[in-house]
Amino acid sequence: MAWYTPGTTYVLDYAITGSATGSTRTNGTVTGGKTYNGQSGLLEFFQDQTTTYTAPATLASAGTVPTQSRFYFSENGSVINEYGGTAAVNTTVSGIAITSTTTVTYNPAKVNRRFTLAAGASSTSSTTVSSSTTTNFGGAPATSSTESTTVTYVGQESVTIPAGTFTACKFTVRDQAGAENTEWHGKGNGAPLKLTSKASDGSSVVLSLTSATRLNGAPL
Repeated sequence: MAWYTPGTTYVLDYAITGSATGSTRTNGTVTGGKTYNGQSGLLEFFQDQTTTYTAPATLASAGTVPTQSRFYFSENGSVINEYGGTAAVNTTVSGIAITSTTTVTYNPAKVNRRFTLAAGASSTSSTTVSSSTTTNFGGAPATSSTESTTVTYVGQESVTIPAGTFTACKFTVRDQAGAENTEWHGKGNGAPLKLTSKASDGSSVVLSLTSATRLNGAPL
């Protein structure tokens, strides 16, 4: 699948609507031969993302938020094993510059079987998530928790977004805390076309690709 192939490049432009509004752009590449947390021979997503919020005020006050992240995984046929990664965020809140780097590891690897599922079928993956964050004001205590995620393949459907109308594979993703995401991925290439994130308090945010999106230099 193109989305997980070394050498793939992409530009994701999303419009943000719902409980928060704004836009986000991600420039990404997929490379191989990486090592993370002692595991070698991995693939890496490198993503350079810039998000600008227009509402609510608590997010809009941060203005434009740049993030650089690296996520590590291996591919076994259509099964994706996720090992974790790092995310570095630079932002300014109330005139104070804040730089933070968060490192996350999954032990054992989080197993993503979504692309092997038949319509209506589900797959659950459980792992221990270890996380640590350092900032320009110092570090925070490391945390560790058990995470269980259930992915259900709803089936194929047509989805219309600012980038156009596409045939998509629709998934729901639920965790043990009650949060639920709905995701539409492009048929054949796996591109994340539309993402709806619903928190346990009922608030939701929708990301929809715009026409500026590119996969290997070409429109989707």
